[in-house]
Amino acid sequence: MPWVGSAVFSPDKTRIASESNGKTVGLWDATTGRMERKLEGHSDGVGFVAFSPDSTRVASASYDQNDSRVERRDWASRTHT
Repeated sequence: MPWVGSAVFSPDKTRIASESNGKTVGLWDATTGRMERKLEGHSDGVGFVAFSPDSTRVASASYDQNDSRVERRDWASRTHT
């Protein structure tokens, strides 16, 4: 069963990113506590997650061969690249 290892607030305090041994990163609304998105792509547990200083990007690192995944997220327009 996956467990959350740690969680971090975005610098603007509107989102929370959580990492787990379940190979995913969860992005949460800090006000409602509702999960907004689950980022997948690692083949092993995630050991690190962080927001960029402007709160538009999330970086994660895993113990797998992919090394890291970076996703840019525009929270206002709900788009990502």
